[in-house]
Amino acid sequence: MASTALPHARPYNRSRAYEWITTVDHKKIGILYVTMAFGFFLLGGIMALFIAGFTPIPFKLFTIAAGFNQTLDMTTLVIGSIIGRSSRFFLVGALLNFYGASIKSFLDRYFDRLSLAFVALLLLGFLAVKLLA
Repeated sequence: MASTALPHARPYNRSRAYEWITTVDHKKIGILYVTMAFGFFLLGGIMALFIAGFTPIPFKLFTIAAGFNQTLDMTTLVIGSIIGRSSRFFLVGALLNFYGASIKSFLDRYFDRLSLAFVALLLLGFLAVKLLA
C-alpha cells in the first residue's frame, strides 16, 4: 500500500494589524480597549471644542474646563480652538463680503440660532448614517 504525502502548506503571512484586530489574547484585547477609549476620548474633546467654538456656547468655559481638568493636551486644544473659532469668523466674513451690509442685521439677529441648528443637523446626520448603515 502506497502512502501519499500531503504537500506542505505554506504559513499564511498576516499583517500585524490583522493579528491585533483578530486576536483572542486577553492582554492584546485590553491594550486595544484602552487605546480605543483614549482615541474616542480625544476625538470627543476635539468635537466639543469645535462645537463650542462655532456656536454661542461660552467658549471660555470649555477652554478653562479643558485646561483645569487637563483633559486635552495643549496641541489639541490650540488646533481645536483654531478650527472652531476660525470657521465661525471666516463664515461671517465670507457672508459679509458676498452680501454686504444688507446681511449684517440678519447675522446679528439669527446667527446664533442658525449655528445651533447647523450643529444639531450635523449631529442628527451622523446619527442617521450610523442607524441606517
